[in-house]
Amino acid sequence: MRFSAAYRFGNHRVAGDIARLKYEESGQVAAPRFVSYEHTNWAISFESSWGGPWRTAIEYVTGGEGTCKLTIGDCSTTGLKGALIGGGVAYDLDKQTFLYVLAAQLKNDPSAIYTNWAGTATPTKPGRGADITQFALGMAYRF
Repeated sequence: MRFSAAYRFGNHRVAGDIARLKYEESGQVAAPRFVSYEHTNWAISFESSWGGPWRTAIEYVTGGEGTCKLTIGDCSTTGLKGALIGGGVAYDLDKQTFLYVLAAQLKNDPSAIYTNWAGTATPTKPGRGADITQFALGMAYRF
């Protein structure tokens, strides 16, 4: 289940998203068996064009620890939380070209494996509990 909304006022935009995710498994033979895992993710962002060539954006995203169930015994989700804060600044050189600076910090609790890497083979899965810090500086051309 997911709910997303955005509100634009002038040159600014605020957006939010909340999702309740549930994973279920069946068909395992050995007991105790995994039954389900549920957790809530939410995000909020603010984007702005400040007049002239400057644009900015900031976001905060979090994934909660949630709850889990086994057929027999206890199940713990302790340490499965993750949170990301990111932001960026862009400077338009013309209608098609802009310079940008981006930064993001992803914090994983000890058992979490959230990632914000692009889908490349090597860096897509950080170590359990590893934090990821990213910084980018570049130029983009829009066709």
